[in-house]
Amino acid sequence: MACSLSASDATGRLAEWEAFVADRVLEVGRAGPEVRLRLRDDDPTLLAAVDLAGREKACCPFLAFSVDVESDGRWLRIAAPPDAAELLAQLFS
Repeated sequence: MACSLSASDATGRLAEWEAFVADRVLEVGRAGPEVRLRLRDDDPTLLAAVDLAGREKACCPFLAFSVDVESDGRWLRIAAPPDAAELLAQLFS
């Protein structure tokens, strides 16, 4: 199980995730092999989350993404299989 991005593309994608979290995420929660990102409550943020998650899924098909609209906000959930949980935790630490 590995990401299909080259090293330079992976560095760029990591920078995208860092910028996304800094600009558009209000809260990060972790539970086992899952990360929940509470998103800002606006449509551009939701569209950016779907775009970034879709591109990430294309190179890392072992990750699962979902968007949840709940009473306490909009959430992007990212789940990893057990052997990739540490990678996910490092990305969002």
